[in-house]
Amino acid sequence: MLDSVLYVVEIFIWINVIVIGGYYMIFSIASLTQRQTTFPDTTKLNRFAILIPVDSKISKQNYPTEAYTIIEYTDIISAVATLDANLYDITIILGKTERTSKQLLKRINNAFSAGAIAAQLHHVTENISSYKQRRLAEYEEVRNIIFKLGHNKLGLSSSLDRQDFAINTEWLKNNLIDSKSNLENRLLHEEIYIYYLEDANIYSSNARPAPKHFSTWKALRLLPTISSEGNIGYFDKLIRSFFPSMRILFGLYISWCILITTINITHAFKWWFILFLFILIACMAIPDYVIKDRRRKNKTKQKISKI
Repeated sequence: MLDSVLYVVEIFIWINVIVIGGYYMIFSIASLTQRQTTFPDTTKLNRFAILIPVDSKISKQNYPTEAYTIIEYTDIISAVATLDANLYDITIILGKTERTSKQLLKRINNAFSAGAIAAQLHHVTENISSYKQRRLAEYEEVRNIIFKLGHNKLGLSSSLDRQDFAINTEWLKNNLIDSKSNLENRLLHEEIYIYYLEDANIYSSNARPAPKHFSTWKALRLLPTISSEGNIGYFDKLIRSFFPSMRILFGLYISWCILITTINITHAFKWWFILFLFILIACMAIPDYVIKDRRRKNKTKQKISKI
């Protein structure tokens, strides 16, 4: 009886390894290919509305001050409703922000002048002093690499978070109706490509929360229609909605490795090797700034211990 149960569980784990693990590996490796194409500089100056939460800041921009307006918001739906599409070509919606790259508007302007309608920006967590903060920052960067940069490298749309993105103002006003409006779904449904601008940096003290999973039941209902339409970008997102989160996956694999080791240590070798591969995939996605910070802190601790 126990052997039968273990066999069924092993088959289930294998399916996860092949399908989900393979999916993550493809996009993680794709992200390591040559750097994303840089949009050429342009003389065109788009007009920006920059929506930021109260008490947030953005750095002084290398962009004409008369071409952008900073607007604080407490309710994003109301703030967007008051925007005049005749005054602003592009709207940037940020979460809690401490500072930004000085070239932020210039890089977004170049992308939109080249034809972009929507672009996800790169959020960077500056406060990684604690173990928890560092882990959250690493997890966020893994999502960025796989679901944003890796997707763009293979010609698919980046995922779009609910903050830290730039978008055509007229399209935004027509599609952000209420708090239930899902901009990413609407962009994908209209087959509008979502760029990921990895060098358009937004800095804050805390990692952004992971986006909510797409409803599994809704995904099942939409799959036949989206498949028949050949909408690859939307189909990709629907398939991802069936995947458990990375944390659950790692927890599942680690638990299985420990369990199978106690039952048959020889049989467990292959599972520990597979777990090692998954950890390697995750490590490939962790940026240098997180690793360097960890090394710096370790060196500091070593110096203190010698005093």
